[in-house]
Amino acid sequence: GAIIRRILQQLEAAGLLTKTSKGRWLTPKGVSLLDKLSFEIAREKGN
Repeated sequence: GAIIRRILQQLEAAGLLTKTSKGRWLTPKGVSLLDKLSFEIAREKGN
């Protein structure tokens, strides 16, 4: 629990997550990062 909580706090501090009354959500910056990472992974796997 503590490790995941710390990771979420770091992601919030980096501006990748935001906390709302409904939980944590990816910010546009977070979505962009995940899109770039998924593209790179797919490219490396040759898909």
